[in-house]
Order: sequence, then C-alpha cells, then structure tokens
Amino acid sequence: PTVAITGSRNCTIYGAEKAAEFSKELAENDRTIVTSGGYGCGGSATRGALRANKPSIIVSASGIDNDHPAGHWALFAEVAKTGVIVSENVALVRSPSTLSTLALRTSAKA
Repeated sequence: PTVAITGSRNCTIYGAEKAAEFSKELAENDRTIVTSGGYGCGGSATRGALRANKPSIIVSASGIDNDHPAGHWALFAEVAKTGVIVSENVALVRSPSTLSTLALRTSAKA
C-alpha cells in the first residue's frame, strides 16, 4: 500500500517534524511513502521514510533528469538508491511552480 504525504513548502518546524514522524511510522508498517521531494513537508516526509530504511517514491514536478528543487539533489540521490523517482514530464523540463501543484495531485492519486 502507498500513502501520499503533501503539505506546505513553507511549513513550521513542528510541521516538518510531524511529516517525518508520520512517514517513518507508516514506512515501518510497510506503507510506501509518495511525496514531491520538495521543500517543507514533502522533503521531510521523504527523509522520514529513509530513516525507516524503506524505499520511497518521489513524483517530480520537473523532467526526470532535473532534481526539483535543486537544493534537494542529495535527497533525490538517496531515494534513487532504493526507491523510485518518476515524472509526468519528459527529460530536460524545468519546473515552473504550476507543475509542482500538478505533481502533488498526481502523487495523491498514486
């Protein structure tokens, strides 16, 4: 089973901690975590799943060859070791903010 975790890019410290805590606990109970891998809750939830040593899925808002946001390149690299990074876009696509919203909707349907 999968669980999509989304939230604010500009979340509070408490929100980031809870996103990580929820995803870690869910992953430890054999749920696959799906996020945007973005700043805020998405990245925090991805880190929580990684702390549980479980694979996770990032639905990227940009082309598969363009980590978005660029500041999370290490997070994307870590997920790629055991999980999956997917995109609804072809390679070489940079992400305008409208694509981030679409990627979150896609991950919620996963």
